[in-house]
Amino acid sequence: MSFINCPNCGHQCPEGSRFCNHCGAPLTPISNEVECPACHSMIPDDSIFCPVCRNMMKKSSQPQAEEVSVQESASQARRQPIEFDTRETAPRRAAAPASNSTPAPSPQPTGGGSGSNWKQYLILGGILAFLALFVWVRCFRNSKPDRTPEATNVENTVNMNNSTDIFNRALEENALKGDGDKIAYALRLMNSDGQPSDKIMGVTYLNDENNSFYRIYTLTKNGSRWEIQRNKQEYINGRKLVFDPAEMRSDEVPSQKNINGKEYFCYAFLNLPQSMNGNGTVTIALVDVETGNIASKVNYDGEIVITSDGQRQIIGRHTNATNGILDSRIKEYAQGIGYLHIPTKEELDAEKEAAEEEAAKKALEGSANADRKWLHDNAGALEALESGEEVHTAVTSYDKSDPLFKSEDFQSKINSPGYVVFLCKNGVVYAFNKATDSNFVVYAGSSKATQIGFENSEKGILNIRTASGRLQYDLVNHTLKKRSGDGSTNKPAEAKED
Repeated sequence: MSFINCPNCGHQCPEGSRFCNHCGAPLTPISNEVECPACHSMIPDDSIFCPVCRNMMKKSSQPQAEEVSVQESASQARRQPIEFDTRETAPRRAAAPASNSTPAPSPQPTGGGSGSNWKQYLILGGILAFLALFVWVRCFRNSKPDRTPEATNVENTVNMNNSTDIFNRALEENALKGDGDKIAYALRLMNSDGQPSDKIMGVTYLNDENNSFYRIYTLTKNGSRWEIQRNKQEYINGRKLVFDPAEMRSDEVPSQKNINGKEYFCYAFLNLPQSMNGNGTVTIALVDVETGNIASKVNYDGEIVITSDGQRQIIGRHTNATNGILDSRIKEYAQGIGYLHIPTKEELDAEKEAAEEEAAKKALEGSANADRKWLHDNAGALEALESGEEVHTAVTSYDKSDPLFKSEDFQSKINSPGYVVFLCKNGVVYAFNKATDSNFVVYAGSSKATQIGFENSEKGILNIRTASGRLQYDLVNHTLKKRSGDGSTNKPAEAKED
């Protein structure tokens, strides 16, 4: 098979091909060949440029040169990778076909352009457009008039945060930090227009096992200086003081309150035992901004407990509050302190009922109250007994060294193998258990007992005659039931004295 050289890339292509199978350039059938004067290669005689060294062989019309330039640029684009800022140029026409050296190409843009230039220009254009948009947005947003309120708010926030710094400097300049107390908080007060005023209220405190105290100050701006005045100092010895709003779990401490047209500085703190066990106090107070005096203060005292989520809490009840408007407001503010739990009416009622029950239980303690306790514990059993049921009685045993009655109250007694039963003048029946050396009440009903006797002394079955009828009591199982009939076997035995 015969081959011809591609005039563009020099690749050998099968004879008769219309395009190069390597670079795709069109192939012109070779008719006659001439020698290139520059590289001495044999090339087609109708070649304008030498396909080997690119030497211009002869001049051509402008359209034909442009076509060659476009084809060559396309070929170069396919052969070379695209590089940013790389510019391809059209070859410079040779001054004379007979030149022995290849002239350096000069920039000669063609109608079609380079295959890579348009991509580079597109990327550059996109970057420039993005930068221009970014600069425009920044300049436009920063110059908008609706940014002014935000700047004012930031200024107010800075002023509020600076209150602590101002307070601290005033303490240092007036030598008021010698005791080592810490700043609890400082609040820049607001005027009627909602703008920062020329007053700051501040509190310092010190925790010490022996000398704990807190102090309240007022700072007033006088020209460029802040004048400081101590308003109140209170010692709370041996206790731990907590002013941290986070630990108190409150968003309203400290705060400024307007009550009936007057401005008050509201503060609160915890008064806790050093061991954190026992009782604690939550104190809430209002300071008159104009005079610096404490206008009202309410204490909530109560036991410190651990809640279900593991947090400490004071079950507090106010101990010194009045019905005045300021104390009433303080009670409202107290609801917002998470460390303090104020019992509801339902909780108070339940607590009162439990306290009364506990007091009643204590009143029934001791052998002197044995008969009263029996009546209290068996009230339901006595009601069921009246309806004819056999009931089981509640029994409390007492040590024999603690007698249930006095000797002058004794009326009669009877014996069985396991028990000694006593009838007293007040109609109450007692028994002594020989096996356990203990005493207990057998019967103390409203219908007093008048006579006792054994139905079956071996089994401990006791008959009791009362003003309203006869009863039978099982000393072993502590059951009680009514007896009926007048048979001699059902009558109580005569009581015998020993």
